[in-house]
Amino acid sequence: MRPAPLLALSVALLPLAASAQTNAEIEATWRLLVGQAQAAQASGDHARALDIGLRAASIHASPSLYRFVAQEQSHLGLVVPALTSAQRCVDALAADRSAPERAATLATCTALVRDLQGRVGHLVIEVPATAPEGLTVTVAGSVLPPALYGMPYLVTPGNVTIDATAPGRSPLHRSVAVTAAGTVPVRIELPTATSAAPAAPARQAPAAALAVRPLVPPPVAPPSGSLHRSMAWATAIGGAAGLAVGGVLAGVREGAVSSFNSAGCIEDHGVATPTGNCPSDQSTANSLAPAVIASFAVGGTLVAASVILWVTAPSRGREHAAVACAPSLGTPGLVCGARF
Repeated sequence: MRPAPLLALSVALLPLAASAQTNAEIEATWRLLVGQAQAAQASGDHARALDIGLRAASIHASPSLYRFVAQEQSHLGLVVPALTSAQRCVDALAADRSAPERAATLATCTALVRDLQGRVGHLVIEVPATAPEGLTVTVAGSVLPPALYGMPYLVTPGNVTIDATAPGRSPLHRSVAVTAAGTVPVRIELPTATSAAPAAPARQAPAAALAVRPLVPPPVAPPSGSLHRSMAWATAIGGAAGLAVGGVLAGVREGAVSSFNSAGCIEDHGVATPTGNCPSDQSTANSLAPAVIASFAVGGTLVAASVILWVTAPSRGREHAAVACAPSLGTPGLVCGARF
């Protein structure tokens, strides 16, 4: 953009009274803003150029200034505002056929309009024929006039948010994706709001019911006799095994003693004579004696314990089976008895 035509055109359209001090100050400030906007555009700072250009346009707008603003808005992706500014440029030039650089400015603004029309999106807000009383629809944060319901509304492509509210109706909030040159219809349906019924107040229990009652432990069931009987069987089996081992060891020892005696062996000061099997028989008999005693003692104790467990076990209403074993007083072995 050439600075001179923009400044010349803007000055030509700016109505100033030479004798008014205030108008002169405004004109000087406006010229300063235009120069700063052009400098920012030349340096590539389009955001600053647009900000200063809009400030200058708020003081006085001209076709060339509309063109400048439209170009900066287009650079920043503000396609809908850019299209509006470009159309204002065309309209201003149509009304002023004597504007400086009119042909060049009109060609630029017309080309901008064509380009931007293909870059904007369209949103159609569809409202029922009987719209709710007090309906308010906002598109991208801006309130949509009711006159635009059902008409294509220009939006910047991307995700566009739509909010709709009405007294006594549930609000609507949607986000739709709009593409360049695309049209997206959005149906507004606001169901009647349902308010939750207030919860009934909790009833206060009588004072007597709030009294703390003493905790009574549940009755303890009497012990079952199955554990006693299981332990009795286990100890009886263990006792029988101990007595059996004792009987076997006693038999082996008795054999060694018989062999020692039949061989005419004599024990002299702990030494068996004559030699041969006498020392071996003596060693066997002496070493097995403690084992025989221990086996019979353990086995007898376990058998006695099993009898006690059977006797103390809770009755099941009938006579219990019983098994008892004891070492034989004659020959080595066990004598067992049972009752069923």
